[in-house]
Amino acid sequence: MSEESQKTQRIAKNTFILYVRMLFTVFISLYTARLVLDKLGAEDYGIYNVVGGVVAMMWMLNGALQSSTTRNITIELGCENFEKLNKVFGNALSIHGLLSFVILLIGETIGLWFVCNQLNIPSDRIIAAQWIYQTSILSMVISVMSVPFNAAIVAYEKMSVYSYISILDVVLKLVVVFALDLGSTDRLVMYSVLMFATQFVVQGCYIIYGLVKLPEITFHFLYDKKIFTSMFAFAGWNLIGSGSALVMTTGHSIILNQFFGPLVNAAKGIANTVLSKVGSLSNSFQMALNPQIYKSYATGNMEYMHKLIFASSKFSYFLIFIISLPIIIEADNILGFWLKEVPKYTIGFVRLLLLTTAVNALCNPQVIAAQATGNIKKFQMVESFTLLSILPFTWMVLKFGLEPLSAFYIYLVIHIVAVLARAIMLRKMINLSLKTYLRYVIFPIIIVTVGTTLVGFVLHELVKPAYFITSLLVCSVLSIITVLSVFFIGLQKNEQNLVKEKIAFVIAKMLNISK
Repeated sequence: MSEESQKTQRIAKNTFILYVRMLFTVFISLYTARLVLDKLGAEDYGIYNVVGGVVAMMWMLNGALQSSTTRNITIELGCENFEKLNKVFGNALSIHGLLSFVILLIGETIGLWFVCNQLNIPSDRIIAAQWIYQTSILSMVISVMSVPFNAAIVAYEKMSVYSYISILDVVLKLVVVFALDLGSTDRLVMYSVLMFATQFVVQGCYIIYGLVKLPEITFHFLYDKKIFTSMFAFAGWNLIGSGSALVMTTGHSIILNQFFGPLVNAAKGIANTVLSKVGSLSNSFQMALNPQIYKSYATGNMEYMHKLIFASSKFSYFLIFIISLPIIIEADNILGFWLKEVPKYTIGFVRLLLLTTAVNALCNPQVIAAQATGNIKKFQMVESFTLLSILPFTWMVLKFGLEPLSAFYIYLVIHIVAVLARAIMLRKMINLSLKTYLRYVIFPIIIVTVGTTLVGFVLHELVKPAYFITSLLVCSVLSIITVLSVFFIGLQKNEQNLVKEKIAFVIAKMLNISK
């Protein structure tokens, strides 16, 4: 068996493991979100989302260093330089320890002032909001310290371990929701404290596994000036990109909060729950590919790297679109069946954010390819300028008195522009042909998307589903049509063969499990 075939089999195996994990976690998470909204109420749910979003803004620091840590560990593992891998890990621990201190410092000064004085929160819920904020800060510190261990697990492609811990995470969060009925404490406060406890257990599992099972990983703080500086230099430029994405997302929620209050944040929170679970399908597929993209660059196999970028871009988009289109067409019925009470604007938010998530799936392989080179200055500057332009455009349209839905149209359009901007940058960075990218990735996506969307709306108008069974029938038929369109129109012959191989692998795996 050739080396490339072995890599393909490894990707298929990891994709299958992550897919099973995704199915389980999506089902549990959606059920949990429904219970949380019911038990907390729309206003408290909105407060939890907007306050947690302020803390998430500080993840821009962690996001940059996380990418730097993952890249460096995976590159050294790909080159089988285990001595330097150990040094990289030790320096990563030192960096994340320093970051934890910075987060505490900023969080307990500027961040705390912002929550208490700038957010639109009812006066009788300020104390609860402060509890949310403090537990979120502590959760972030724990998560930051576990990042090097998470990165090592992914670099070693131990996807089964990642899946087991992810399943533990969603199960514990479900237990938290049921526990809200057991105490007499303010439910929002109790929820925030129990969510912190969940985070403590989950991140502890990552750390313990890394120390026990990965031989090159030891808990030791190191300072090597060359490695430390290199990782910080990469993280510094990556901070611009990852930070702009977080500022854009959180800033978008804050602008909505300033104009419309926490009820609109509750609607966006529900929409984000839906799209995060749909997006996890693409993330599962991409997570199985990311180490191979890094390692193919480290070994100079650029042809294979380009193949991975084209394939992962297209498959990531189509995986999300196949799931998203029935939800987009039947959003009103699906949300009505799922939630007891659907907050205003939620249906429109879900539709537009699902489209944005599908488009944004194209960005994951683009960003990983750029990060593999280590030379990301121009890439991050272009990406950041594009994404941050969402905020002034959003503020302007809302200032003119337009409805909240207009903010999400801007969100979608800017993300489309960002995909094209990244593709242009990669042409210079890794000699990725823009013409080939448009021909093999973008054009098939456009054809399939437009065609199946039109079919979906026509089908919806013909059936006009008003009951669960009729809505399920429309979703099922539309899913079949979309899958066939993707396979026969959206994929090239070699990609069709790859899909057949993966299906054969999954069937063989399932047969082995059943024995």
